[in-house]
Order: sequence, then C-alpha cells, then structure tokens
Amino acid sequence: MMHEDEIKLLALDEINEFITDKAKVMSIRSKVELPFDVRNFNNDQLIELVRNLDAWGYDNVNLDGDMSAPLCRLIFMMRVLGLNETSIFFEHIFNHAALLHKISPIIENAKFKQRLSAENGNNASGPKNKHYEQVVSILASTWNEYPNTTKNAMKKKVYEHFKGGVSEPSIDRWIKENGLGPKQKVRPCPPFKLVIPA
Repeated sequence: MMHEDEIKLLALDEINEFITDKAKVMSIRSKVELPFDVRNFNNDQLIELVRNLDAWGYDNVNLDGDMSAPLCRLIFMMRVLGLNETSIFFEHIFNHAALLHKISPIIENAKFKQRLSAENGNNASGPKNKHYEQVVSILASTWNEYPNTTKNAMKKKVYEHFKGGVSEPSIDRWIKENGLGPKQKVRPCPPFKLVIPA
C-alpha cells in the first residue's frame, strides 16, 4: 500500500509529464518560418526590426496577468536574430508556464479539497466528546465489578448518569471501540451500580 506522500509525488509527476508533453506539442506546432518579407531582410534591416520591436517597451505589461503577447514578441525577436534553438527552448518554457497557469486553478481546487478532507478527517477521527475518557473509565470499572451486566442496561445507566451529555449511540460505539462488554449474557440483568473511579 502506498503512503500518502508517495501518492502526492506520483500525482505531481503525472501533472508535470502532462504539461511537458503538451508544451512540446505546442512548440513543435509553432516552429514556423519567419514571414517571407522578414526572411528577405538583410542584417541591418533585421537589427532595425528588432530595435523597433524592443522600443515598444514593457511598461504596460501586467506581471501578474497574461504575459503571452510580450513573451511571443521576445520569441519572435530571437528568431529574427537567428537564435532559433534558443527561441525554441524559450518557447517550450513559455508553453510549459502557460499550461501550468491554465491548470493552476484546478490544482489549487484540488489542494483546497485535500486540506478540507484532512480537516474533516481530523474532526471525524476519534471521539471528541469531552466525557469520552470518563465514560470509558466508568464502563470498564463497572464491568470489572459487575461482569454480567448487559450492554443495554449499562448504556441506559451511563446515559442517565450524564443526563444526556453523551448519546446512547456514542456509548455503544465506545464500548465496541474499547472491546468492553459483559463476560457472559445473563437474563434478567443482575442489579448493579455504576462504579465511578476517583
């Protein structure tokens, strides 16, 4: 059986593999030639084109928002300058980041659900009633003193003792969880008193 951390790592690996594969496909599809008129530029014209593109600046770029337009411009500028391998590598990184950005709400939602599930699990795991320790102690002590007391009679007396502060289903569950109960079934139930440990 896998541990929770191993399952998380496996899921992250699968997500990373998915993003990487998609980014590669996007990069391969976009390996297009430069427009025909740009391919016919001489070096001076290419440098002038890149300088003009660079002059547009990045002042209005929202660093927390969509970066696709400025990054595509950078990739185009690299290609114009003949940095084909670098532009392909950069485009792959850009596509990887863009895909990760697209699925980040899904990942965040999954993280939220996991945290919520863990919190609910912690809330649901184990008895939380403030009387739990005292009830179990009374049950164990009473059955030790009166071993043939029936389970139903014991539940009713404990319920009455706590004046409804503990439900009968909880008492029943705690009896089972702690392996408590009568030594043997005797009908009718012999008289008994709750043993309250000091």
